[in-house]
Amino acid sequence: MTMQPPSSEQSERTTETTGRSDATSGSDESTVDPATVLELIGDANTRAVLGAVAGQPRSAREIAEATDVSRVTAYRRLDRLEALGLVDSTTAFDENGHHHEQYRATCERVVVRLDADGLGVSVRTSPEGDEPGE
Repeated sequence: MTMQPPSSEQSERTTETTGRSDATSGSDESTVDPATVLELIGDANTRAVLGAVAGQPRSAREIAEATDVSRVTAYRRLDRLEALGLVDSTTAFDENGHHHEQYRATCERVVVRLDADGLGVSVRTSPEGDEPGE
């Protein structure tokens, strides 16, 4: 895996088991356990759900259809991804006045490091309102 330095338009949240941070100035430091992140992204359904919202915001129904997982599974994975800050949601209204949540990926890259200090996980998030990769 390669690690590129974040640009000034990106923020990087770093979580490590050692408690030290390699994050750049102005970044948010998270207390999420690397094992939690690894367990979550180690699940094929979670990766599929995250991939479905990486390119464009989608509703849970659209995510379930795109990934061939049940809506219940999609919602569970989205809840966990949102709790870790890897996905964000906003309320969207349709022309009939109905509303639903739209989900989008907020992470551009998850990097796993193993060094003398232990296991570390860095999550690079996209700027507020930007789509990852823009």
